Amino acid sequence: MPPRNPPSLEIRSRRPLMGGMGGKIQPLRFGEMGSRRRSLHVQKHECASCGYPAAKMRKYNWSEKAKRRRTVGTGRTRYLKDVSRRFKNGFQTGAPKNARVGKKTAEQES
Repeated sequence: MPPRNPPSLEIRSRRPLMGGMGGKIQPLRFGEMGSRRRSLHVQKHECASCGYPAAKMRKYNWSEKAKRRRTVGTGRTRYLKDVSRRFKNGFQTGAPKNARVGKKTAEQES
């Protein structure tokens, strides 16, 4: 009869089979948040928190607090910070008006 492996080796060999995640993994939408949530069910392939892989985020009116936690303005709002300033100026694009007018008058004089 061959010698038995030490108990520590047996436990190590069984761990990858057990998984350790309880049938859930982290969805891609939580990857940026850096959270430790494990709400994506492996067999259903559906996130209990955000509804991934659905195109729209999961939200219900019976959970007002959850809607407040993830609404617009709870993150960085990289784009929206800029929009309010541009709105005040009428969403102007290109060079300033005086710079454009100055070039035309300089070309006409010479």
